[in-house]
Amino acid sequence: MTAAEVAKETGTVVSAARQHLGLLRSDGLVEAEVLRNGVGRPSHRFGLTAAADAEFPKDYEALATALITDLVERGESEVMNNVFESREIELVAAIRPQLKGLSFEEKVKRIAELMSERGYMTDVRVREDGYELSARNCPISAVTKFTSVPCRFELQVFESLLGVRVTRTGSMAQGEPACVYQIPRRQAV
Repeated sequence: MTAAEVAKETGTVVSAARQHLGLLRSDGLVEAEVLRNGVGRPSHRFGLTAAADAEFPKDYEALATALITDLVERGESEVMNNVFESREIELVAAIRPQLKGLSFEEKVKRIAELMSERGYMTDVRVREDGYELSARNCPISAVTKFTSVPCRFELQVFESLLGVRVTRTGSMAQGEPACVYQIPRRQAV
């Protein structure tokens, strides 16, 4: 919209609309496109940026649970497995390069950091027999209420990245306060 269109839509004057648009632009929420209409000063058309999109309400949880519920009700376990397997492959591909050159212990700790960045709120405890990785938040908990498929693939992410057999000893999907993974010291899977 142009500043004049914004002013009309919001019931204000053009100068006030320009001032607000300028503030939004400096915050990275609006971008301007120059419009040349022949002779005279060019005008600007303003549009929202991707950063502005994040300011609007989202309902991804309802969408995800509706999709998963539908797949579960239809018995489409193969489709669900394919979706979460693709997610696992993408996650491993995103994390693996960030583990190059690290010791096994550093890899475990780095994986925990990267999972925390994705919303899992993880921490690692060094134990005599290996490591205990705890995830205290599940960013897809709305989905795991309906199926344990993502939990299975999450475990496989750790095994694929570390090359060891990982054991889950706690699960938020089963009402426990954290998903807990026991990671032995380096061994073959």
